[in-house]
Amino acid sequence: MYSTNNKEAFGKIPKWKLNKNVWFPNIGTFGLVRQKLPVSHHPQKYIINQKPVFQLSHSLAVGFQLRWARIHYEVSLPEKELNCSAIAVKTQLPRTKVVITINELITYIQQRLYANENVDVPIWGVGVLRIIGEDHRMEFNKTFLQEITINDVIHVVADE
Repeated sequence: MYSTNNKEAFGKIPKWKLNKNVWFPNIGTFGLVRQKLPVSHHPQKYIINQKPVFQLSHSLAVGFQLRWARIHYEVSLPEKELNCSAIAVKTQLPRTKVVITINELITYIQQRLYANENVDVPIWGVGVLRIIGEDHRMEFNKTFLQEITINDVIHVVADE
């Protein structure tokens, strides 16, 4: 379907932009939900707990009558659209190939949904997006989850 370099680059985008939410057009948004957890008896100090979430695109859900997630997360980080030029620069591929790859991925998902087939989209280094019937689920890799939780849970910050 699409080359290995493009798959790696596509999967690395959520990792590169962990401080922002990444919006993949016509697919959905990878985001981080952050919570401040107070540290025992110190009201000024918090542990920042974060977890990755995936929210399916509204147009994809409505177009194929897919169920929305039961829990809608309010993400506090800014949302950033997928930047094809940044992927091209980091992977040293022509921008046109990156755009074609993303369009192929969107087309692949839509064709499978039109045929009422299950969709499994592996995202390199992040996890697998599964659309089964009306339901969707993003299964994140254990290593990806560990990278995200270790990065921010350890930090104790003072609320100023």
